[in-house]
Amino acid sequence: MAEEIKKIAVEVIKEANKKAIEIVEEGEKEKERILFEAKKEVEIKKEEIQRETEITLERLETIEMTKARMNSKEIIQKTKMRLIENIYHEFYSELDKEKTLKTMYDLARKHIKEVGLVYVSENDFDVAKKIFSNVKKGNIKGGLVVESKDGKESINLSMEIIDEIFKSRTFPKVYEMLFKAVE
Repeated sequence: MAEEIKKIAVEVIKEANKKAIEIVEEGEKEKERILFEAKKEVEIKKEEIQRETEITLERLETIEMTKARMNSKEIIQKTKMRLIENIYHEFYSELDKEKTLKTMYDLARKHIKEVGLVYVSENDFDVAKKIFSNVKKGNIKGGLVVESKDGKESINLSMEIIDEIFKSRTFPKVYEMLFKAVE
């Protein structure tokens, strides 16, 4: 009987070893399958991340290009405006101050019979003293403001007003002449 128990024990151990080897082999196969699936998943995730990164980079590139275009357009527009301002400035600087002040005064006299004070810019004051006896420095950049003797009426022919009117009437044509052929 002891011999038989030994035989059964050997048989059980043999069977257990066989099962253990099968389990280990199945475990290895399962491990390989899990690793294969994990690698596939990693590849899929890697491709997704790569696509998302490319899309994000394309968006950023588009945004940056748009910003660059807008900035360059703004710089070009500011440069154009400076050029036009320089043209107007050059035009005004070529005017004969004395003649211009006299012409403006004559225009104002048509509306104000008794002139009291004439206000001019600080830059025009020395020229204006030669023309008008009743002149004062005013807070204007050029031209003149004529005030009636009683102070109730005034005609504003300052360069600020004239410049605004002049530019509103000439700016579109000046802009077109300078830049339409280029655009």
